[in-house]
Amino acid sequence: MVSTLSDDHHSIVVTFNSEGNALFKEMNYTAAAAKYTAAINIDEKNAILHSNRAACWDQYLSRHLDALSDATKAGLATELDPSFVKGFARLARAMDALGQPYQSTIIWEEALKKLARESLTLTERIQQYEYKRSLTAAKHEQLRGRKALEMSIKHNIVRKGEEKDLPWIIAKRLTPVLVAGGDYTSCAWTLGKAYDDLCEGMQELASKADRPASKDTTPRALELLSSSVLTDSRAWHIRNPNYLEKFRQKSIQETEFYYAFAPKLGIEAIKKIVLGRLARAKPQGDAEYGKEWEVMQPSLTATARYWIMEGFHQGTLFQNPAVGADYLGQTIALIKWGQIQEQCDGLLKEVKGEIFEATYLKRVQALYLRFVLQRFKDLDLGAQQTIFEAADEIVNETTNFQIPRGSDTVFATSAWYTARGYALTIKALFYQTKGLYALAGLSYKLSAECFAEDDGNYINALLRCIKSAEYIRSPSVDIQRESLEKIRKAIPKLNYVWKARKEVDEIDKTIKESLKWEKTLKGRLEIGYYDQFN
Repeated sequence: MVSTLSDDHHSIVVTFNSEGNALFKEMNYTAAAAKYTAAINIDEKNAILHSNRAACWDQYLSRHLDALSDATKAGLATELDPSFVKGFARLARAMDALGQPYQSTIIWEEALKKLARESLTLTERIQQYEYKRSLTAAKHEQLRGRKALEMSIKHNIVRKGEEKDLPWIIAKRLTPVLVAGGDYTSCAWTLGKAYDDLCEGMQELASKADRPASKDTTPRALELLSSSVLTDSRAWHIRNPNYLEKFRQKSIQETEFYYAFAPKLGIEAIKKIVLGRLARAKPQGDAEYGKEWEVMQPSLTATARYWIMEGFHQGTLFQNPAVGADYLGQTIALIKWGQIQEQCDGLLKEVKGEIFEATYLKRVQALYLRFVLQRFKDLDLGAQQTIFEAADEIVNETTNFQIPRGSDTVFATSAWYTARGYALTIKALFYQTKGLYALAGLSYKLSAECFAEDDGNYINALLRCIKSAEYIRSPSVDIQRESLEKIRKAIPKLNYVWKARKEVDEIDKTIKESLKWEKTLKGRLEIGYYDQFN
């Protein structure tokens, strides 16, 4: 591709790229990405620069949405450099990392076509081998994802007339009883609200999925569905096996309606666009500046909600919690960045939008931690340490939270207590890997206090607290007794709410294990087993 840059600009780009390559070799990927960014700001149509930065984002910084944005420019033949084979590979890798094997297989095949020549260099032969391996892996993941989706649809579909004793219906029936008794701790509160939002969101899909949004309508499917999963994802279910197809159709319409940055752009590209528009508005005065932010806010909001739902679908329907956590991690990064902009610029609450409020952030963090918990033990120690630090930050942020559940139980539970409970569980798991069982037990005990008695997370945390106590040099019998008594008290409430849902299988397993542990504890006390530790 012929460059149109001046000699001076070309020289600067070469220098930045070389410096980026040197930093990349030193494994300083953040600094390398910054150098490539500086070069891209001068030469935006340079496929190599986008490819190099995509490698930083994707392979080393886990910023897969940013990698997809860069790799798209580096790889698509119609956009920059059709002969740059490595760009196709960057694009395919980003798609694989984002749970899109059905698209990446096409790109891997395209990359291999570019290498389908008789005489290849050694480097090209190595590339060809790696691309074939990646294509095979993508096809296997495509098959796995298809099977996972079929199982998830079967597990989560609820036909008309089958809801009578399901948890969210029980929750709706239970709410008046809770109000009369002044009980604002039950999980019925979040289940009921999540169910209401889900029903309204599904109605949006059913009534408007087949026609585009217009100026006379305000599409709300992304808002309602994301609100449901953030409030209590356990209430999520579907009525139609074609749900995902309808959702994708509707989400495309909504992102276009709100001029969302998703699904094509990552956070770095979004920041560049937003800051550029704000910079142009700044000289026109505070009113124009605030107005510009207000205009962009729906685009940012729709982007965040799209990422939330993509992450939720990956983590649940496709049973890929790692990808689900990636999407939600990017959402958290976008929200935190937006909060910083508002704090610096003094924007009004009504301008900044719901997603930039602290309570919304905590709800996203709770869902993120839920997916992280599913894979925490499989992570290397460095990744566990990073997640532990993020969880510790959330615990610290919620330590002094004094708003009682009764003031707004759904808000308090979904926005603060759930995030805190999951964060404490992360800390406990990390302490266990370090052999710090006293700290692990304490964290589990504190985690249990964040959940309602009729919530499976409650007894699970208590059981883990009991197990941790066994590893302490002087096992705490009092802690075990107290936890077992709490589990005994919670069992009827748990069985009432969850009796007809498959989650009860896991709850039943935990209950049986707890009762078995109680029998073991009694037996040990009778024979004086614990006297040896005194």
